[in-house]
Amino acid sequence: MLDNIVTIMDVANEPKKRCRKLRPSLGRLQFERAQGRSGLPREQVVALDSDYGLGLEAGANRLVAHNPLWARAFGEEAARLAAALGPAALAIEHYGSTAVPGLRAKPILDLQVGVAHIDHGLAFIEPMAALGYDYAGSQGIPDHHIFGRGVARTHLVHVVIHGAEAWARTLRFRDRLRADAALRAAYEALKTNIADTAISRAAYTAGKTEFIEAALRA
Repeated sequence: MLDNIVTIMDVANEPKKRCRKLRPSLGRLQFERAQGRSGLPREQVVALDSDYGLGLEAGANRLVAHNPLWARAFGEEAARLAAALGPAALAIEHYGSTAVPGLRAKPILDLQVGVAHIDHGLAFIEPMAALGYDYAGSQGIPDHHIFGRGVARTHLVHVVIHGAEAWARTLRFRDRLRADAALRAAYEALKTNIADTAISRAAYTAGKTEFIEAALRA
């Protein structure tokens, strides 16, 4: 099942460093889960999400302290996705605030899956549903396929073209936040203010746009 090699950034301990390869020789627990021999029932996956502090009710903009276990949660979910999606998933990355140690974040894990052509994301609808994900279309974002897991969302997966601007900009912003404590503190202050005042999750997202664009231009 894992004849293909899927590149996954190890975000736990090596920010913006080398990538490691997800192969049949990876850690026993991850490999067995990927192969389905010790795959967890959905109820147990939900319990793990709770252990990791993941889950945000619809419409809420609640921020929580960074949980060091989020990197582990990413690794486990990336292995499940890699096994389910096969060679069409060229790479899987952890991005967003949960990927930045020390940064307060909404308790939703953001994952990015890279594909060669955006239409390949349509083939993911069925295998993603088997993992508990709903397909949300593009939500008006060009060249995106978006999947969410949980009524109280625990995971969001964006499928984009690997190596394209949409792929690269999220990783550039993540890496700049990891590397720059002052930028990280300013971003957290902005997010906290917006979370306290935004009337919707769309408004919360829009309120961060100018800051993100400025950081990417710097």
